[in-house]
Amino acid sequence: MEVSLEHLGSISLTLLWRVKKQVMYLYEIDADAVAQHVPSRLDLVEVRPGVALLAIEALHYHTDHFRPGYREFFEAVLTCAVQPDLSVKMPVPRFCMHAISVISDSPEFCEQEGRLLYTPTELVPDLRMTFSEDGGSCDMFDGTELIVSCRNTSPTVRYQRRTLFGQYYTNTNGLQHGLWRWDGEVYEHQTTGDFGHFGPHKFWKNIDLKRIRGCYRQMMAKPDLQTDVRFYHVGRI
Repeated sequence: MEVSLEHLGSISLTLLWRVKKQVMYLYEIDADAVAQHVPSRLDLVEVRPGVALLAIEALHYHTDHFRPGYREFFEAVLTCAVQPDLSVKMPVPRFCMHAISVISDSPEFCEQEGRLLYTPTELVPDLRMTFSEDGGSCDMFDGTELIVSCRNTSPTVRYQRRTLFGQYYTNTNGLQHGLWRWDGEVYEHQTTGDFGHFGPHKFWKNIDLKRIRGCYRQMMAKPDLQTDVRFYHVGRI
């Protein structure tokens, strides 16, 4: 099928974000530990019977998003993998995620994402992130309070230019559906090892993180370039 930047299938572009640094870690967690956060109309992706995927995404954005000279800012996203809608005309989705929690230090970002994508976005003014030099690890803080330490377990990082497609769901104003496109350089792996640890914070929405069984997959964008993330909002379903 023909794919353009302004449309994905028949859906028009809603938002374009320009990302400077980004990691996404997917963790295996007992499905009943997250099921209450996912609408019953959606089906969890299970890597094994009773084991779902909980994803943490850390993003550091470039300047000039909302007006010339607008500062760099951060976003943290907590999602759960669900089955995609394969009736939508688009390239095969790489992931389909339901948004559980989103935090950012940018009031403008919170307003725009909440209004256009209906994400459950909350303002955390003291949110900050420190990324490793190779872009594979990230420590996330609320002021001095650790939220999560995402530690890259691969001894080498080899980035490749990729275009990835996927879908998302949100549930702050009825069940909303949309599509996304990701363009950048990415490295992903499933190397075992010490993947970091979690701190107590409202970001987790009271999910029992002790039910996490391990890190399933780690994905990271090449840092300090421009990664383009486009969203195409379908609407309420």
